[in-house]
Amino acid sequence: MEKENLQSLSITELEKKKKTIGVVSAILIGMLLTLLGLDILLIIKKGFSGLSVALCTVPFTLLPILLIMFSQKAAIEKELKSRAN
Repeated sequence: MEKENLQSLSITELEKKKKTIGVVSAILIGMLLTLLGLDILLIIKKGFSGLSVALCTVPFTLLPILLIMFSQKAAIEKELKSRAN
């Protein structure tokens, strides 16, 4: 995937991108926490099984996506701050 040049975007485009990343990140955090909570509930009710252990790994394997989104948001904020000065 090609890295997008933030300097070529306008301020409104950067602000829109920052807002979009924030909303998508919040939704992903909510989904991952819900999944983790349901996995813990499944383990408590049914005990450890192959399914419960497999489902517990999903939130942790999706964490890198969240970290990438946070780094993109930080880069956008840095670019917006540099343009404000």
